[in-house]
Amino acid sequence: MNTRNGVRFVFILILTLFVTSLSCSLVSATSRDLKLNPSEIHIREFFQGASMTITASVPPQALYIIEIKGESHAQELLRKGRRGGLWMNVGEVKVRAAPSLYLMLTSETGDLLKKDIGPDFGYAALKKVITFSGQLPKNGSDMLFDQFLKLKENQGLYGIFPGAIKVKGKGTEGQKIEGKVDLPCNITPGSYQVILSVVRDSKLLEQEITEFTVEMKGLPELLSTLAFEHALFYGCLAVIIAIVFGFLMGFVFGGKGAH
Repeated sequence: MNTRNGVRFVFILILTLFVTSLSCSLVSATSRDLKLNPSEIHIREFFQGASMTITASVPPQALYIIEIKGESHAQELLRKGRRGGLWMNVGEVKVRAAPSLYLMLTSETGDLLKKDIGPDFGYAALKKVITFSGQLPKNGSDMLFDQFLKLKENQGLYGIFPGAIKVKGKGTEGQKIEGKVDLPCNITPGSYQVILSVVRDSKLLEQEITEFTVEMKGLPELLSTLAFEHALFYGCLAVIIAIVFGFLMGFVFGGKGAH
């Protein structure tokens, strides 16, 4: 009886190891080797944005979509409207579930892109999750959503770039793709997702996700630490710097005026 149980245990162990190795080999076969260069963004004294290159191996004859998403935080915006023929602030609007950054790159343009992209990508997908509350206009959230997109696009935080993904040729596991994107100078520190989706005939075939971080370094990091952890000292320092620069500007321009 003990011998039979021992044989059964060994058989189950071998079967488990076989299934595990098989599943691991399947996962590695479908992995698309999604790589980012650079994988970390550092905000320093003269940060003017950063250029990122995204590469991956993909199956042939498909639509490739790369989305770059930031974390979602509640935002409060001032809505403008006409009052007596003048444009002015007419109330506050709270925005929820809007990513801090949303950039989308695709491998196709035109009719093929419109056919395959569907409502699960791009601004159509954002519209399904972003909500507005507060002083809403009479025509509801549709106009606010369009205005919100224009605001974010002007800030460089939102954008859709058809044809920005280039197919580099065929490899042993399929085609190679490369996408380049410019991250704006006003990007906020935090964690960001890069999502690669492979779509064929309007159906999602594969999806792979990786992340990168944005961190403050040097003087920006020091000032941020002072502002959040030593607010009183930071406020006093800011006042002193403003007074010193005020005296310097007055001396320079005042001295020129005396002559």
